[in-house]
Amino acid sequence: MYPRCKNATKVSFIVELFQIKCLYGISNAALEAILNLFSKILPEGHCLPDSLDKVQRVVRDLGLDYVKIHACKNDCVLFFEEYVSLETCPICKESRWRVVEKTYDNDSAGGATTVKKRLPVKILRYFPLIPRLQRMYMSKRTSEELQWHKKELVNDGKMRHPADSLAWKHVDKEYSWFAEKGHNIWLGLASDGFNPFGMQNVTYSIWPVILIPYNLPPWLCQKQSN
Repeated sequence: MYPRCKNATKVSFIVELFQIKCLYGISNAALEAILNLFSKILPEGHCLPDSLDKVQRVVRDLGLDYVKIHACKNDCVLFFEEYVSLETCPICKESRWRVVEKTYDNDSAGGATTVKKRLPVKILRYFPLIPRLQRMYMSKRTSEELQWHKKELVNDGKMRHPADSLAWKHVDKEYSWFAEKGHNIWLGLASDGFNPFGMQNVTYSIWPVILIPYNLPPWLCQKQSN
């Protein structure tokens, strides 16, 4: 991150900074102020970005970015591809937008100004899958671990891994063209809803859809990082 720095690289620092921002709800303005402070005190020759926009570019290049897709209020459709320009849902006719009014004090004019802003009623945040899988294969160690189910699995009739199950073997038989290549990714899908702000607040809910790469050995499959 700066000459003779042994504890962090530019990328590792930015990723950890973003993680702290998410964990503690730090605003964009506060994060930019922190970046400005670091840029003043770090030794000459440092490569830390001095703005949030530059930091986000680094994160996007890592394939860690996500895509916001507007959704129908009643979950009929996503406003995506052929529906991307629609203002109302083609099925239930509900509006894509909700109108929020914000009032700003305007001392120079001696009053207040009310501004109406359109916001999407519901948003799907999509974390593109393919760049993340490609990134796993960028590491030699991880690349080898992703083929564990093909090369290291012990076929002794005992159940230690999803690859030992009858369902896995059935898919192997039905789709042999997929099973014969050890680098193909087997994914488990899980979904459940929860309230991100505690049980007392019923305004918000989140339904994450989580994919788990089952190629990995059993001691790595369920790790949070995977």
